Amino acid sequence: MKKKTQILLISLWGLAVAGSRILYFLLSRRLIVDTYEYFASAMIQAEKSSMPFTSGLAYAYTEVLSKVLRFTGNRIEAASAFQMVTQILWLIILFAGISMIFGKLAAIVSTTILAALPIILNSMLEVSTENFYMLHLAFVLMLLGGFCLQTKKKGWYERRVCELYLMAAGFYLGVICIWNYVGFSLILISVYILICNYVVMKEKIKIQREKKEEKFKNQIMGVFDQGFLLLVGMFVGMFATLMKYTGKTGQTLGQQFHWWVLQLESFPERCQDISTWLIVVFTASVLAGILCNTVFFAVKKKTGETAENGDALENAAESPKGEADMEEVHEEYVTTADGRQIKLLENPLPVPKKHMKKEMEFDFEFADVIKKEDAEKVKLDFDIEISENDDFDFT
Repeated sequence: MKKKTQILLISLWGLAVAGSRILYFLLSRRLIVDTYEYFASAMIQAEKSSMPFTSGLAYAYTEVLSKVLRFTGNRIEAASAFQMVTQILWLIILFAGISMIFGKLAAIVSTTILAALPIILNSMLEVSTENFYMLHLAFVLMLLGGFCLQTKKKGWYERRVCELYLMAAGFYLGVICIWNYVGFSLILISVYILICNYVVMKEKIKIQREKKEEKFKNQIMGVFDQGFLLLVGMFVGMFATLMKYTGKTGQTLGQQFHWWVLQLESFPERCQDISTWLIVVFTASVLAGILCNTVFFAVKKKTGETAENGDALENAAESPKGEADMEEVHEEYVTTADGRQIKLLENPLPVPKKHMKKEMEFDFEFADVIKKEDAEKVKLDFDIEISENDDFDFT
């Protein structure tokens, strides 16, 4: 029942996020602006003209936007609708990724803050790369979240599919790192996931190492191997992205990398076609969600421990003598195994009298009636003398 309630609440949250974006898009009277001329670049590309190259992210965004405009025509409303769809998608996907790594409460807090911010809503009416980039970042975070969740539940094994999964996630991570420096924040999250995986699989890995001679059907992949595959995939993704844009710009790989490093000088202004406000609000919202999740479960754990201690005290006072958690039982108090003394309450109800052991006794002894020296002369009424050949005939 609890799981069904959670699914229902999350579904309602998703509908609220999507509905608010659609209503804002339909009812807003604000003009759709093309401040950075991405729409103009996409239109030029649709007309088969050359497109200026400002960054890898801008090139990828205008390339996708131009394909959308081929179906809708060169209408700026179509670009705004594309912004709306990508924003709905990245909010929902980001929720899934954060919930798998940090918990559902952290995901609800983080994504609700982002969804409620006016600056995020208004970004739908501006043709820019922020929503497009956040969609890809959310996808990578969801891949890392799936890796984290699978390890917690069943473990991560040395299988071809698991290796390819990590390589693909690392490759995708490398691409968005080249697009913008915000992608490097996911490297920190990847390190956190690897640490969590080590804690989860520490005991399993220990058992596997102790039984080296046995050939396991499912060998557990070590955390070092996991990190190595992610790192290799990331470097391959970065290299491939730089090589792709080398062909577009005509610059060498070294020149491309040098240009990419020089973009750091544009901080705190717009850097690599991403506004600084997105970096700030994204980081702050995720940290707020993690903090709320940590505080909530810390308080819940402490409250649970207090309740357990209270139950233990109550059970100790009511439990009979001889239970395993008690060392000594006195008339007025009970001493438990951890040294605590619990005072016992007096029973107000009437109880039966304490049982006293009794023995059979007589008021006189046979020896007092008959003296030992006269015992042989005494004849009782039922004593009858018989002979050896008596046939016991009393008639």
